[in-house]
Amino acid sequence: MAKSSWGYGRNRTPLPRWAGYALLAVLAVGTIIAVVLAMMHLRVDNPNAGTIPDGSVIVTPEPTPEVEEPTEVEEPEPEPEPDFVAPAMQRLLAASASEGHLLRASVGSCDAAGVLEVSTDSGANWQQGSLAGVGFTQLLQLGAAEPTIDRLVGMNAECQPATAWSFIGGIDWGLEEGAPAWYIDPSNASSVMTPAGAQTVACAAVGLASAAERAIVLCPDATVSVTYDSGASWSAPVAVPNASAVGVTPQSFVVASVGEAECSGVRTRTFDGAAASSPGGCADVGGAGGGNLAVSGDSSSLYLWAGDAFLRSGDLGGSWG
Repeated sequence: MAKSSWGYGRNRTPLPRWAGYALLAVLAVGTIIAVVLAMMHLRVDNPNAGTIPDGSVIVTPEPTPEVEEPTEVEEPEPEPEPDFVAPAMQRLLAASASEGHLLRASVGSCDAAGVLEVSTDSGANWQQGSLAGVGFTQLLQLGAAEPTIDRLVGMNAECQPATAWSFIGGIDWGLEEGAPAWYIDPSNASSVMTPAGAQTVACAAVGLASAAERAIVLCPDATVSVTYDSGASWSAPVAVPNASAVGVTPQSFVVASVGEAECSGVRTRTFDGAAASSPGGCADVGGAGGGNLAVSGDSSSLYLWAGDAFLRSGDLGGSWG
């Protein structure tokens, strides 16, 4: 049997090389035609394809800003606390050698007379003393160190310093011309009148307390100085925190302070002329600033007149009641 020329036998005649090239060309042309037809189809379905629609906004991204390194900000220096200024005394207080007998007074002025009061029961009760017999206005200093005599220095009707004394517990007074006295000169606070005459102190004094030949002076910078010889010599000034009033006791001196950081009220320190003691207990009272404070002591107690309160301490200021 004869074999067909279309079979797959070994005697199959191969296609010429040009026929292969022609076949590839036909396939390439077909592919191109298919792509063109597809693109034409897309354009018919979406005539705007490949174009930017009218009114569209092209958003251009903002450039990323450079981040600045934080700079150190210097904290302002805190304002320094103003220096404490001791106020001029507006009150006087004196404890007598006769226990339980006290004198106290508001200072007043030449135009508005001060008021004097007397107690015979350690300050539990007070009686107003009469100054009608001496005509005093402003009151400068009290003295009650002697058992039977009270002394007072004040401004007379002519607004000049004068002295008075009382033999009946401070209820009534009589003039005592030329009597030894302690007081700050109203016309020159750097001068203190003493039993030995006028003496100069190291500041314009704002407070004074005295007994016989010894006295203590308070300066505006809250320093204190003492004398034991009627002002002939004075100790070096010693600073006492927030010192606002000074007083005397039979044994030593006492300083009262107002509004310290640890005590918004009043507390006291004893003073021996060279150094102040540790502060005592805090008396929780208000209204003691501005010179509305006075302190004194007798052989057994300290007394404090602060604001509207009058307090007594039986342990040198350790506690108040």
